[in-house]
Amino acid sequence: GDMHVIVNVPEFMIRIIRDEETVFEERITAGLINKQTPVFSASMNLVTFKSRWRVLDSIKVQEVWPSLLSGGGLMRQHKLEMRRLHSNELVDWRTIDWSKADMSEYAVWQPPGPWNQLGLVKFSFPNKHYVFMHDTPDKHMFAWKRRANSHGCMRIRNPLRMAEVILGADQGWDRARVDDAVKNGPDHNIIKLERRIPTHMTYFTVRVGTGGALETFGDVYGHERRIVQALAGQWDRIAKGRDHLAPVD
Repeated sequence: GDMHVIVNVPEFMIRIIRDEETVFEERITAGLINKQTPVFSASMNLVTFKSRWRVLDSIKVQEVWPSLLSGGGLMRQHKLEMRRLHSNELVDWRTIDWSKADMSEYAVWQPPGPWNQLGLVKFSFPNKHYVFMHDTPDKHMFAWKRRANSHGCMRIRNPLRMAEVILGADQGWDRARVDDAVKNGPDHNIIKLERRIPTHMTYFTVRVGTGGALETFGDVYGHERRIVQALAGQWDRIAKGRDHLAPVD
């Protein structure tokens, strides 16, 4: 696309390219080796300020439910709320016997606020993997060199600048309007983009940088190793892992 967003997972970086010029470049975090950020392309169509977050079913079952069985520490720590899945009725999770209740009948939500795991802004590009890009209250993680620590979504170090670049190109917003949306706008404020932006999640362990210098990055998910083995015909040596992606080690 004339304007597109591109993530390079092994580099833990995101860039926005417009008319062949890099107009935004920033650090990201990506998925853990057992919760990998997938490699695919989609079209960004929404920017949401002060978003609510519906906790993923995998997190709900594997992390929240065990916490509920032992007293609900995660619910308190992250200020989560519980709703009935089909009626959206708010329920008091403290009054339910979670050793007998069916967790699939409930949804777990985190309201907007300074503690919200999506931070102040979220960027959506519908996809079957249910991943997106967002802010985070945990800024310290961007100082790490190896930033594979999420459930698959990508956290952006300077998301308000990214919102300014995207909404500026799409709808003429400036930074003052972005800041006003954060400070004075409603919760879960969805801005629909007038033109969808091609968005690419890529996996390059080698990149030609400024001035033609070659940059290399760690094979965090083992994709490069598997491709090299496949090209060499070493099919029996390829570490597929439980989900055919995760490195065995």
